[in-house]
Amino acid sequence: MAIKCPVCKTIYENKVTICTICRFTELNKMFLSQEDYQEWMKSTVKPFREMYQRECSEKEKMKEKLKQKEEPYQQAEQMMKKEMLLQRESSDIKEKGGRVVAIGNNEYGQCDVEDWTGIISIACGNEHTAGLRKDGTVVATGDNGSGQCNVKDWTGIISIACGACHTAGLRKDGTVVATGDNGSGQCNVKDWTGIISIACGACHTAGLRKDETVVATGYNKDGQCNVEGWTEIISIACGACHTAGLRKDGTVVAIGRNIFGQCNVKDWTGIISIACGDWHIAGLRNDGTIVATGDNLYGECDVEGWTEIIFIACGNEHTAGLRKDGTVVVTEGIEDGEYDVEDWTGITSIACGDCHIVGLKVIVQQGLLKKFKDVLYIKLSKIFL
Repeated sequence: MAIKCPVCKTIYENKVTICTICRFTELNKMFLSQEDYQEWMKSTVKPFREMYQRECSEKEKMKEKLKQKEEPYQQAEQMMKKEMLLQRESSDIKEKGGRVVAIGNNEYGQCDVEDWTGIISIACGNEHTAGLRKDGTVVATGDNGSGQCNVKDWTGIISIACGACHTAGLRKDGTVVATGDNGSGQCNVKDWTGIISIACGACHTAGLRKDETVVATGYNKDGQCNVEGWTEIISIACGACHTAGLRKDGTVVAIGRNIFGQCNVKDWTGIISIACGDWHIAGLRNDGTIVATGDNLYGECDVEGWTEIIFIACGNEHTAGLRKDGTVVVTEGIEDGEYDVEDWTGITSIACGDCHIVGLKVIVQQGLLKKFKDVLYIKLSKIFL
């Protein structure tokens, strides 16, 4: 005869004395009358059931707390697996290199990139564009009034960044080289060591160290270089007069001029990548959506409806997002249709200048391209360098 536990409702086919689920001990209780049964249910079963439900509730709360604590580690493990995949495939990508497309203001020839080949990374200044070749050399085009395009002698470069009128390159030995306008000391980087990532603002330069701290040099009237106390930073970005850092816990810190609220990022969570325009900042969430704050005069922060984004870039008055399918979405900018990128496909990276946008098309096999896009955001956020 089946026995049903009056506390947790577990059914047993055979005779048992103690419920293995809730540990109730009176499963075989016998009663002389219905009144005795009702009294037993009221005085014994009900209190035990309430206690059991409280215990279950506490256990669920504890499980949720443990889950919240474990999630970052599980995410990190997944990211590490994807990063390992990327590392295995990236050598093929770099061997192929790619070509570059550009649209927007071309007054200084900053969009004249059609002949570039073998490019693996791109960066934009106000009116100039730089490309990193697979052999570690750099090419640049556009305004060169301050020498910001004088990069032809650079070698051993693994990453590049552009300010308003200067260009910086990260060497594979962790040192940095810079050229262009140095009126505020933004090119004074020759003593930097142990750098794993760089970013340039209008007139300042920031470097992320191996120990997850940040160093900065250049114009500092608004405190944009006051980054000495930052720790656990995994990615950096610079605007005209502000600097932002992405922490390993997915939060963001920002410092510098805040007249448009471009540094109001303390409530952001779940961020995996950041980008700064002149007067705004955008953050890529781990669900592929975007959050943005700061000057929105030209709609540069109107990114609420974007989805499946894997990389972001910001210009002076526009924001661009790279979708997982290799297409690009861009906010309108000053003129409607100024950045008509609807026909762009196969894009693997983007960069924004003052009034232009550049896209990198890496030439790889379709299967490899999909793998590359699936894990691109991991590499860009540089979590496991």
